[in-house]
Amino acid sequence: MNDLEKFGIGLYNRWVLGTKSYKDMWTPTVRTSGPNKGQPVVFGLGWKVVLGPKGGLKAVSKDGGGWGWASELTFFPRSGDSVILLCTTDVDGIGKVALNIDKAVGGE
Repeated sequence: MNDLEKFGIGLYNRWVLGTKSYKDMWTPTVRTSGPNKGQPVVFGLGWKVVLGPKGGLKAVSKDGGGWGWASELTFFPRSGDSVILLCTTDVDGIGKVALNIDKAVGGE
């Protein structure tokens, strides 16, 4: 938990990577082939990207898990808040929980 907390603080302060890396990591990719060519994919370089109603970056998240456990770090770039969830069970939709927590405490 302490490491994830430090990582969240590092994301906010931009201590973890350079500016270009954040942009690359948190920019949704675009399909390059197939019937949905040109459509955005809500996934950057390893991070799920959540866009707001006007298309701006609302949140980014990275999850993990295995047999019987799940984790999620969701970072809200505009406020600098992070929600870290650690569960001792497999949880579908853990990312929605983080978004609901942010909303409940006055986030976007």
